Amino acid sequence: MLQKGQVIGLKIDELNLKGEGKGDLKGYPVFVIGALPGDEVTARIISAKKEYARAELSSVLNPSSLRVEAKCRVFGLCGGCSLQHLDYREQLAWKRQVIWQIFSKYDCLKEVIVHPTLGMGNPWKYRNKIQYPLGKIEGKAFCGLYAKRSHDLIPLEKCFIQSGIADEISQFILRRLGKYKLTTYEEETGKGLLRHIFIRVGQHTGEV
Repeated sequence: MLQKGQVIGLKIDELNLKGEGKGDLKGYPVFVIGALPGDEVTARIISAKKEYARAELSSVLNPSSLRVEAKCRVFGLCGGCSLQHLDYREQLAWKRQVIWQIFSKYDCLKEVIVHPTLGMGNPWKYRNKIQYPLGKIEGKAFCGLYAKRSHDLIPLEKCFIQSGIADEISQFILRRLGKYKLTTYEEETGKGLLRHIFIRVGQHTGEV
């Protein structure tokens, strides 16, 4: 039985429905956050049950041919994206596989044809809505997104999947907070006025 905190070596065979890499350790499934099919990795166990274990990626010893360099400097820390390090065509194939696996659980859907996922010409800057939590470092306000599985706020000035105008607006608001003496919410104390910046962009109307 694996122990929490134990570091193991593993070859990743596939992605599960959550986008975690799955490998087998003598027939025992281990799901590794951040790993991709074809990766050879070391991973640290974060939980171990009788049926399976979950782990965090420690290092990539031999990277998969499907692995690409993520654009965002905080990818892997920020919880906003999970597969930016996977080739886009493979992301589309994985989404198709997810739907097929869900349908295959039901007899009435097993014969449904799941067609290839329709991709975008440019898979960046496509989101039309963002909700940025606000925080403060050394007295200066910032916006960002929460780290994975936590409420630790990762500062973010630019998001590669969010509309560019939303980034401009969020930074404009931050510059005005000091001028109008508006406080940001502090989760530890429950004090402060502004908790989030919520922006929605009408891509066809131009409204923001």
